[in-house]
Amino acid sequence: MYRWIRRGTVLAVDYVYNHGVGLPFVARDFELRRDATTLNVVNTQARISTVTGGLSVADWLAANPGATMNQFKLLSSDSYFTGLTPDFARARFLQGGFTKYQGLQINLRGRHHHFWKFRDPMYNISYAYGHSDQSDAAYNGGGQSRAEYLNGPGDNMNINKRQYFGPTGLDFRHILTGAEFLTLPGGFRVNTIWHFRTVPAESIFLPDLGGGASGSNAGFSIDTTTDNIIDLLPGLSAGDFGRKISSLNDLNKTIQDYNSKYAGDLTPHGQALVTAGLFTADQLTQLGAVMPLIPLIPGGAPNPWHHLYTTDLRFDRPTKLFREGWQITPYVDIINLFNHAPSNVYFGLDNTFGSLNFDYTAAPGQQASDLSQAIGRNAGPRQVQLGFRFDF
Repeated sequence: MYRWIRRGTVLAVDYVYNHGVGLPFVARDFELRRDATTLNVVNTQARISTVTGGLSVADWLAANPGATMNQFKLLSSDSYFTGLTPDFARARFLQGGFTKYQGLQINLRGRHHHFWKFRDPMYNISYAYGHSDQSDAAYNGGGQSRAEYLNGPGDNMNINKRQYFGPTGLDFRHILTGAEFLTLPGGFRVNTIWHFRTVPAESIFLPDLGGGASGSNAGFSIDTTTDNIIDLLPGLSAGDFGRKISSLNDLNKTIQDYNSKYAGDLTPHGQALVTAGLFTADQLTQLGAVMPLIPLIPGGAPNPWHHLYTTDLRFDRPTKLFREGWQITPYVDIINLFNHAPSNVYFGLDNTFGSLNFDYTAAPGQQASDLSQAIGRNAGPRQVQLGFRFDF
């Protein structure tokens, strides 16, 4: 903590560190519903026989070369990966997580009687450089900003896994805010507030590309642990997009690394079927029940990151009326004076419109301008507001 005061000016510098224990709440399922470790071999064999009509898997695949894992629907029901006790669907208990904030905060403020021909000038400038992290940050229901929310676990067997501890929805690395008020000659007053912040962090998950194991059966392609929960792209942690990954070229390198190391591998659910002798690895590959090959981000993709800065201005002129204590103040407000309202962040790798690796230069009617309209903007457009205030 540092304070400097001189002639109406105060400079404050603080370093803040807060490590919270117990929040967010994370709902771990102790029943292990649809977990790869809870395969019921008898029920699954019966389901396979129903689909194949009594044929062996090899003979059925030979007769149905276009078949996919989705036809078996082994993750669409609790009858096959039954959990520890089939009489219960879930046994979810709240477990305590962790939060951590650390930041350097600087504030400069002052007030003076006169400055040149201006009266009563006041200013307040604040800057913060910080990190705001929490447990299972990538799984908190779509980017919630507060740690009080109930989060889903990233790994049901390890709710405080280091890979899933990352930025919250309020983690803006740089935040700069300023405000100024002064009275001009003639009694006119100007009041301004301006704000700047850098982009938030996002997480990149294994994509459901709509292949042979997709939708409710996607655990055979995008669950790298055992819990039938979508997982982060291997090699990345929560919030790496916009932090560790700071360009689309960086992300393409990560995708290439994933494709060379993991694409085509079995997930734990697929491996459980192979271990039980229900399928072979080659049969699951033919059915599309393997980790996907992810298309790269094409050249010319729109920039996913846009910093936010806005300026709001009020211009008014108080006027005393004929009766003591009465005053009328006409004013004009200009909100977002410079009309800076770029597109929101977009992310994801499922190769569909709205994701990073969709080709926005080749699809008629789905260009970058259409994406901008679909994802919205990170601030409202410029607005002008006129009014008056009457004090009596």
